[in-house]
Amino acid sequence: MPKLAKSEMEEFLTAGSKILKLGTVTEDGYPYVNPLWYSYEKNVFLVAGRSKAVWVSHIKENLKTSLCIDTYVAP
Repeated sequence: MPKLAKSEMEEFLTAGSKILKLGTVTEDGYPYVNPLWYSYEKNVFLVAGRSKAVWVSHIKENLKTSLCIDTYVAP
């Protein structure tokens, strides 16, 4: 897939409702992926999580994360 221009990326991230898949690392070093609603504004992803959410505790312990936002069709 070709790299998106900045304007194309902005359009993709802000148009419609998509799910962000947030990848974190467990205490044991295993990947943990959680689907989340998100908002994207001014180069910042906003996600909300309860303080007792498992993925929040993972981030408190290890800042290494990844994310994936995709669709079933090519943009």
